[in-house]
Amino acid sequence: PDVDGKYLQSDDEKFVSYLRRTYGLHIEEYTAIAEAQNNVCAICEQPDEARPKLSVDHDHATGKVRGLLCTSCNVIIWMTTAVTPVTMTKLGAVNDT
Repeated sequence: PDVDGKYLQSDDEKFVSYLRRTYGLHIEEYTAIAEAQNNVCAICEQPDEARPKLSVDHDHATGKVRGLLCTSCNVIIWMTTAVTPVTMTKLGAVNDT
């Protein structure tokens, strides 16, 4: 335990816990999605230069995971109120594989 008597978690353990708690995903499911996308963003098809892991994109209404995105595309989706059909098609294709 640390000085407060709490157990410290590694970054990997925190990430696994975050995936499960926030998206209901097991690390094996996240890894399978990442591998199906060749470890690149579902939209721009580039690796995430800002973070070591891709962000989980999900439907806020249903909670359904649509794919994994780089930080830039994730922010664009978050900021955009009208998502283009092309973007949604790309995201949908990730779940069909």
